[in-house]
Formats: sequence, C-alpha cells, structure tokens
Amino acid sequence: MKPLELLKEKWGYSGFRLNQEEIIQSVLKGKDCIALLPTGGGKSICYQVPGLLQEGLTLVISPLISLMQDQVNDLQQRGIKAVALTSGYSKSDLEREVENCQNGYYKFLFVSPERLISKWLRERLAHIKINLIAIDEAHCISQWGHDFRPPYLSIHEIREFVPNVAILALTATANTNVLKDIESHLGLHHPEIYRNSFLRNNIAINIKHVEDKVNPVLNALTNKKETGLVYVRSRRKTLELAKLLMQHGIAADSFNSGLSMEKREKSQCAWMNNQTSIMVATTAFGMGINKADVRIVIHPDLPEDLESYYQEIGRAGRDGKMSDAFLFYNTQDFERLKYKWLTLFPSRHETELVYNKLCTHLQISIGTGELLETPINLLAFCNKYGFNAQKTLNAFSVLHQQGLVEYLSNQSKSAQIRLNLNEAYENILANEEEALMLIKTLVRSYGGIGDFYTKVDLNVMAKRLNQPKAKIASSLEALAKRKLLWYQAPHEGESIVFLQNRVDPKYFHLDKKLHANILKMRQFKFESLKRFVEEHKECRNKLLLAYFDENLETDCGICDNCQKRKPVNLKQHILDALTEPLSTKELLNKLPSHFENEILQTIRTMLEIDELKKEGVKLRKS
Repeated sequence: MKPLELLKEKWGYSGFRLNQEEIIQSVLKGKDCIALLPTGGGKSICYQVPGLLQEGLTLVISPLISLMQDQVNDLQQRGIKAVALTSGYSKSDLEREVENCQNGYYKFLFVSPERLISKWLRERLAHIKINLIAIDEAHCISQWGHDFRPPYLSIHEIREFVPNVAILALTATANTNVLKDIESHLGLHHPEIYRNSFLRNNIAINIKHVEDKVNPVLNALTNKKETGLVYVRSRRKTLELAKLLMQHGIAADSFNSGLSMEKREKSQCAWMNNQTSIMVATTAFGMGINKADVRIVIHPDLPEDLESYYQEIGRAGRDGKMSDAFLFYNTQDFERLKYKWLTLFPSRHETELVYNKLCTHLQISIGTGELLETPINLLAFCNKYGFNAQKTLNAFSVLHQQGLVEYLSNQSKSAQIRLNLNEAYENILANEEEALMLIKTLVRSYGGIGDFYTKVDLNVMAKRLNQPKAKIASSLEALAKRKLLWYQAPHEGESIVFLQNRVDPKYFHLDKKLHANILKMRQFKFESLKRFVEEHKECRNKLLLAYFDENLETDCGICDNCQKRKPVNLKQHILDALTEPLSTKELLNKLPSHFENEILQTIRTMLEIDELKKEGVKLRKS
C-alpha cells in the first residue's frame, strides 16, 4: 500500500499537508530526519504512516503522559494497536506489555524519556523489531529550547540497543541553535531537515490596549455566526463570560477542567457540530482538536508566552480561509503575568522543599515510586505545609523539567477493566448479543485484558460498538456484578506522576545552572511577549516569526499594524456601512476594529458638519 492510500483509509484525508509526504518518504528510505512543523501541521502523521507501512513496531518518545495517552486513544479509535508505558502498571504488567510488543501485537509503543533510561527496558527493546524511532517535542533536548528536559540527553544511547533504525525528531518550535543541538545530541547521521514556514498568512492578528475587556469581546462577536474560541486564564471566567455572551444572543458555551467529564464532552461535541458557535475555554481546550472552520480566536487575557499564543491562534483558519485573532490587554495584565511567571518563581531551596514534602505527603519511600501515579489535592497540600499554590505549581514545572514529577490537573482517568477468563463467555452470554459483542471487542482491542487491569477508553468502545457511552458503562457495571469482569469506572482529579524513584533528601540537589536557565528563559519569554503585544508599528507577523528565527522579507499586509499604514478613507467606509440607521456600536462592528479611535473622531467631525444625522441613538446619512 502507498502512503496516500493508507492516509485515505485510516485518516480519511485526500492529500498530505506541506512536507508530510517528503518526510514520510525519507523515513521509509531509512534516513534520519528532523521535522520542524508548526502546531496543527500534522506531526504525528509523519511517523504513524511509515510506522504502519513497515514491518515491526514504531517506538515513540514523548515528554507528556497526557499527550501520549491522547495519541494512543486516537490510534485505537482507528483500529490501530498502540500502548503507552505510563503510570499504573505493575512490574508484571510492564513485562507482559513489552512481551506483547515483542510478539508483534502492537504497532506503536509510547514511552517517556525518563522511562527510556531504564536498563531493563533498553535490553528488552533490543529483542523487539523496531522500524522507526520517533522523538516528539525534540526541542526538549536543547538548553536553548524553551522546555529543556535533561533525560532527553540520554536518548541517543538507545542506538546501542536498537542499531540501524531511522530516527525522526519532531518539534513545532526550534531556532537554529536548537536544531544544531537536536542533530548533535541525538547522534543523527546526516539528517534530512524539513522546515515549514511559521507564517499563517490567513490569520489577521489584531491587538488592542483597552481598559474594559467585555465590550471589545462583544463587539468582535456580535452579528457574527462563525465558529470561534475565546481563551481566558481561569475556570471562573469561562463560566462568567460564556453566560454574558449568551445574554447578548451569542450561542456560547464554556469548557474548563473543573467541569464534569460528561459536561466537557457534551460542550465539546456541541461546538464541534456547530450547535454552539463560541467556546469560552481555558487553554487546555484545543489540544488534539482539529476543527477546520474556526474563524476567530480571542484572547481577553494575555497568553503565557509567544509559543502558547502561536499555538492558540493556530486553531483558527485550518481550512485556509481568512480568519481573525484578537488580543485585548491592559497594563495590569503584564503586572499580573510578571508576578505569576517571575515573582512567584521558586528558589532552588523552595523547589527542593516542595519535592521532599510532596514525597512525605504522598508517603513515597526513598528509592521507590517510579511511574507511580497518585491522587493529590493541591490546595490541601499547600495549606498543610504553608505553601503558595502558584509558587508550588511553578515548582512542579521545574521538577517536571528536571525529569522528577509530572502534575496532571483534573485529568479524566480511563476505566480499568480485567476480564475473568475462568468464565465461558460464549456459553454464559449466548442469548445476550450486545454483552457478548462488548466482551469480544474488549479482547480484540486490548491485549492482556484477561490477565491484568487494563486502561480502557469508554469513548473508543462507544464508537466501535456504535452505542452511547453511558450504555457501555452500564453494561460493564452489570457484567462486573455478575463477576464476569472487574471494572473500575473512570474518575477525575488532580494527580502526581513520579517519573523517577524518590531521591534521598541527603543527596537531592537541583542542578544550579539548569535552575538559573529556566528562570532566564522565563524572563526572555515574558519580555518577548511584552514587546510583541505593545508594538504599534511593525508588522505583527514579522515580529512573531523573528521570535522563531524566521525572517519575513515583506510585511504580511493583514495585521492591525500593517492595516494602519494603508491609506483608508474612513468617511467613505462609514457612509458605505450606513445602509440603514445604526447605533455607534453597531456601526463600529461593521468597520475595522484597529481604527476604532479614528472612526469615533471621524463620526464626531461628520456630525459637526452635517454629513451625518443622529436620531435618538441611531446614526444615519444626511
């Protein structure tokens, strides 16, 4: 089968995006590659297609447990067997899953760089037929990168155990120095480098200093029927702003990690199916969601950095049609972000204290805990030890970059299921067709489910069986009561994953240089964001691309700063818009937002010289 045929069969796409096919062909020829693809550029396709086309298993190294599980779930929904060696597995479970990999049951194996350090796993990988090593978020290997992870520096050692296998390094953000580090630290052999432009020439960036955030958001959305996203920084704001938009006749909904799983799924489904047009959400919403017709993305709150901003506005215009990105800010926003991002950055001593108290709080013994996931109540933990919650979250971030722990905030947990193989299902369920089909689907979808507890995504099962998720859950509960299987229902909550065994406090000292570099990088990112937002003359896209070490030779022509330089006859624009009497607000909604002050002044002048008339709150032509 050819790559394009497989793409159509498994993903339903009629063609590849820019550079995807070239990357796939290089990998199929056994060449090392570095693929620099912007967010939404389809990085996973670049290893999934060649992985399926070749005999053997594809090893995927990824730094985020939550994203690994998302990838596994996506592959399983397409009928592709994949497993992630994350948390929740006992030693015997791990051995069984690795044995399944060795026996060819799985096509994709996802591991963290911390897990890959294990000599036990490396020795077993040597006995598995691996066709490709894909390294996601490869910029983490470089201290020049924005999320350096020391365990990435050990990845190159895998070639001692898995020689003569191509490596594909993938990242969305890497400057020249980072690309050099990726090549040298991974020991790549004359890699092919594929780099797409970061320019999104169909997204018009508009940034405006305002005191009040509500009216600009309403003005941007009123009388528009297109799909959009509004990103805010707190759960409370998602609820309040969505309610306000609905009160003004805008079909809006909210999404945040504090809502129930059912509510989030319902809201997301309604938005994806255009039953609601505007989703007001925290930044977690959007990862892995590919909705092509998003026309507008609004930030009433500052993003954390330019990488986040680029990623979030990149969820608009994926169909190639013109779209808008609005950011509204005031001076206090930068003060708040600086306080959260820099002032509350913990010292080495404070970070070490958080780690040691965390281990004590969760009763993790010295030398144990590797890849143990355990629930935590962040506020209760902070109150117990007198810690500031935001500073503690920053400490968790530092500990994550050092490869020690990962904090998962209100993650939806998969169901845990184990079949009772002592039972003869065919006989017992002979007259219960749906129940028997559920059991058979579990057996086909999850290797070893009869031998140990297995994480099962009920959304995947619902799609495969074409039944509501609630019915699948009810059926599993009924089967569990009959002792035909063991079932733990999905649950939600904060948790901590220990990426390594607990370090003895006597020997636990954070890397001084790395800690200083993290703070330095935070300062650089804050200052870069501030310069970008407060710039009122230079092309926005030139500034944004320069941050990613890309030179845009000509102005984009569509951002607010570029539009300001174009000669505009505002008087004529106002007259053309007044096809009927309009209020000032209604008129502003029909005109370019970056000229609002100039438009208001022009309206006043036109009223003074009788070119416009006012009837109550409405304006009309004289």
